[in-house]
Amino acid sequence: MGSFSNTTSYSDTISNLTESYQNRLAQNPYYKFTDKKPTKVTYWNTNSTMSTWDQGTQQNYDQLSEEDPTRYNRVNGFYLYGISRMAVDVQVSEFGPESSPIEGEAYVLPNTLIPIANDYFMIDYLKDNPILFRVTSATIDTLETGANFYKISYKLDQVKDERYTWLLRHTVKTFNFYPANVGTNYACILSDEDGKLVSSLSNLLDQMKEYYLNMFYRKNVQNLVYPYNHGEFLIYDPYLVEFCIRNNLFDSYNGEYLYLSQATFRSSTFALEYSKTIFKNFEDGNPELVLNSAWPIPVCDNNSLLMYRLEDYFEMSVLAQNRDMNNPINILDMDLFDRIVNNKPYDEEDITLPLYRNIIIDYINGEDINITNAELDSLETIQYARTKTLFYELPILMFCIQGYIDELTTKSSDESNGEVCPVCYMTGK
Repeated sequence: MGSFSNTTSYSDTISNLTESYQNRLAQNPYYKFTDKKPTKVTYWNTNSTMSTWDQGTQQNYDQLSEEDPTRYNRVNGFYLYGISRMAVDVQVSEFGPESSPIEGEAYVLPNTLIPIANDYFMIDYLKDNPILFRVTSATIDTLETGANFYKISYKLDQVKDERYTWLLRHTVKTFNFYPANVGTNYACILSDEDGKLVSSLSNLLDQMKEYYLNMFYRKNVQNLVYPYNHGEFLIYDPYLVEFCIRNNLFDSYNGEYLYLSQATFRSSTFALEYSKTIFKNFEDGNPELVLNSAWPIPVCDNNSLLMYRLEDYFEMSVLAQNRDMNNPINILDMDLFDRIVNNKPYDEEDITLPLYRNIIIDYINGEDINITNAELDSLETIQYARTKTLFYELPILMFCIQGYIDELTTKSSDESNGEVCPVCYMTGK
């Protein structure tokens, strides 16, 4: 075995090991709950904004009746930590057998919901016999990372169906809990409507990626190309590829990693070229689109795979010196281009129109999330083909859809340090 030559080296080594373990714990903000088992429950969290309490005391002035003004959010599939096996202690008194109250404690993870007294929950695997527990108190504590977690006390409320029916009548919103998002930048609790929309958009996004790569990714050159002018030659667009790389559009495909890189040498001025394309406009959220055209030029990079194929390959360029080599090619259909600039979506009354383009128009113009059923139907009925239109539209559409998904599921961030801040699942603030 080796030995330490001096005490200073030994002390530094021990300090580094200790700090390493501390950092490992700090990076796992939920380590305090690792010894406690999760229990899946349906949780009724008090909706304070829709409950009409007494204006002076903010207290419920008519509890436990049909006129009770308290309103609840129902969170399906929520996890409480630390619920232990419940033992009933039965004692015989002068009035006959009596049992001790069924009560206990549990923990609510940080950045999920804020429990308060008179919340209710029901253990999911006991749904056949609704047994409701009422939260009697909630105390707050703070982890080393600054995240707040809650310790609740609860007791058995009722085993009859009346209280369960009462809660259903007083439920104003329904949410779902996504345990896989705990500890990530994604929201753990989504409304039922948002959850369904995210699921639908995610499925469509995966389908679009699969179809797009099947149509435009050529394994022999390991890149995205499309046939132009009835297959006279194949077009490679370094600006589109850069857009895909910068925004991680194809990092994951069918559960596998897809490596996408530039197929030709890019000069030191490529960033300036890219800044003049509409792809940069979409990244910046700027509907004042710039140049919509580029010029195809023959590939002349001897180190590129595109040089040694039987097919003829051309690459797109926005440089002025290449404008006389061939006719320009429009990136976007001019009708779509004009509608983006003028913020004029397609009329949904005409189902023959490409209504999915409204997602692109609304997103770049900063409109609120309002993807309609007609737009979703239009997405599902896209006529996939190896066309220039889809070669450019689909990646931009994927970018917009992913942006909407992130907006629905990602917590707000602190711009000063880039860290994720906890937000209220009800208000998003």
